[in-house]
Formats: sequence, structure tokens, C-alpha cells
Amino acid sequence: MLSLASAVGALVALGGCVRGPTPLPLSADASDGDASADVDASPGPTAPDAAPPDAAAPPPLDLGVTFSPVGLGTGAGETNRPAFYAARRAHGRLVAHHIGWRDGGAIRPSCGTPPAVGQQLEADARTYDFTLSLVVGWSSGSGVPDLACAPELVDNWSNPTTRARYKDVVVGLAAKLRPAYLFLGNEVNTWFLSHPADWADWLTELDDVAKAVRATSPTTKVGTVYQYDHLRGAGAKNGWSEPAQWQLVADVAGKVDVLGVTSYPFFDYDTPAAVPDDHYAELRNRWAGELAITETGWRATPSAPYAGSPADQAAWPARMHQLFGPRLRYATWLLLNDADPSLDLGPFATTGLRDAAGVPRPADGAWRTLVATQQAP
Repeated sequence: MLSLASAVGALVALGGCVRGPTPLPLSADASDGDASADVDASPGPTAPDAAPPDAAAPPPLDLGVTFSPVGLGTGAGETNRPAFYAARRAHGRLVAHHIGWRDGGAIRPSCGTPPAVGQQLEADARTYDFTLSLVVGWSSGSGVPDLACAPELVDNWSNPTTRARYKDVVVGLAAKLRPAYLFLGNEVNTWFLSHPADWADWLTELDDVAKAVRATSPTTKVGTVYQYDHLRGAGAKNGWSEPAQWQLVADVAGKVDVLGVTSYPFFDYDTPAAVPDDHYAELRNRWAGELAITETGWRATPSAPYAGSPADQAAWPARMHQLFGPRLRYATWLLLNDADPSLDLGPFATTGLRDAAGVPRPADGAWRTLVATQQAP
């Protein structure tokens, strides 16, 4: 089980939710358009020592949608790309692109060539008006790494060639694209669950690359992304039974500017109203800085074991905002449009704000209302 960004990432680069030396026009006008036992038994920091009180003035809120080839609707393809950018303008200033650090789906013995999607993003940035969030993944949403590089051919972060090449690719993307947000790794806690011995090496790589990105693009906020339902030891409807991994939150303190999560409460709950009021409290207590929901959504139809309805989907934007509290920095909805019906997206089917033909659901209006009332000027 994985995020859609990872599940369909092979359609773009690697499978889960920017300017050059001369700045490109990326900032969009907003007017457009119960957890299991913790792996770490030690208590984490608690508010107010570790986190600002929720009564504090909220930071500016960025909202938007995730770009995905399967989210372009019926007949999805590059011909629908302009339609996506035009339609999403009322859905927030952000467009989140989740890509792999190199092209292809299989482990390759060589690496270092930037993914071709970077060139497309550069062209998009010059053509369309949006704020870019970029997630550069290096493992699948199931935690399978894509890190083998010659001559070592070691598929983990102890590989010195991989470390150097990943840094080169990411810094190159930052230099060309100047993203507002750049997340290093997607749903990295899923990889941790099967590779705990490699975690320390990843942390040093994360710190090194984050510093290099800031030096190259000082306005870019650097982060990493966890799968939140897995992080809290939940996801029962997916068959997940692993304990929570809360200690991973403290591990990246001081290394990243913003902590991102993919969040799909329908992996556990039938309706947004059933999601407990303290659903995100542990995360807020353990992380003192800015938080981002890099992917979220709700099903518009049920499909066992997942519930869903148009009304429940429409209720999630406001409920999400209410539950997360004022330290939410940004949120992006997973899909603008449903995928073409010929594609099987598993739990992520019918999570689009619009159906595959582009017909808005009630959730579309609910998300646009959130943008109109909560997005920073």
C-alpha cells in the first residue's frame, strides 16, 4: 500500500503528491481561478516546550493540487496539460510535482542524469503561473529503494556514488527551478520500516543536501515527507500493523525547514466526522516548526474496505483544516481529476475533486472555499 504519487510515479519517473538563475514567474495570484505502541518508548517533547501554542497567529497558508499524469482526466496525456494548469488556478497557488531522482522503474547500475521531467517543469514554469512544490523521491511508496549506482551497486545510502549523484541532481533542480518548497524523499518512513540500519546514513545525506539546496536557492524551504497514517501506527484498512515511528520526527529536527506528511484518514475512518479531534496532535507536539500536507484526499465512492461518498469527500477540506491547527503551512489535494476509468488506482480511485470528464464534485467547491477563505494573500 502506498501513496498515489508513488503508485503512479513510474508514469513520470520513479514511483508513492523552481526557477533558473533568472527567476521564472512561478507565484500565482490567489484570485485565479489511535496509534499502536511506539517503536521509541521514550516520551517525545510536548507543547509548549517543543511547539508553539495553537493559539499563536497562524502562518501564511499555501494551498493547491498535486500534478499527476493520471489526474488529467479522461484521455490523460500531455494534450491535457494546459487544461490542468488552467483549471487548477481556482484551487490554490501551489502545484506539487512528485518525481523520482532518475528516470525508469528498475534499479540501474549507473546514475546521475537528471530526470527528463525537470525539463518539462522548466518549460511549465515559463508558460504557466504557479508556485512550485517539488518532491524528489528515491524509493517507492512500499519502501523499495532506488539507490544502486556503479561502481558499488549498493542499494542504500552508504553508497558514496549515490550520495554524490543524488545531491547533484537535487541541487541542479533547485538551481534551475527555484521551487518554493523542495522535499527530499517521499514517505521515507515506509523505507525505514524495512531498512532501519540505513537510517543514520540517510540523515547525513538529508542534512548535506538540504544545506546545499539552501546555498543554491536561499528562498526554498527544504523538507522531507512521511506517510502519516503509517507514522502513527495506523492504516488498518490497508492491513498495516507496524508500530508507530514517532522517533523519526525528532531525527530530522534542525535538518529541514518544513516537515511534510501524506495523509489519508480514510485508511482508518469511514467519515471525516469520525476522525478524532486529536488526530494530528502528536505530530504538532513533536515538531516545533512548519508542517505541510503534501498529499491528501477522500474517496467520493465506497469500495471495500474503504468508505466514501460525495458528501464525505466534500467535508474533508474544512475538517482537515480544523484538525491540523494553525501551524499548517500548506496542503495540496491529491488529484484535480479522477483518472481515466481504465486505470486502477486502488484506494485512490474517485479521490479527484472532479470526475474523469472534469465535472466538479461537491468537494471541488469545498476545496475552492478553503482556498478563498484560508490561503494567504
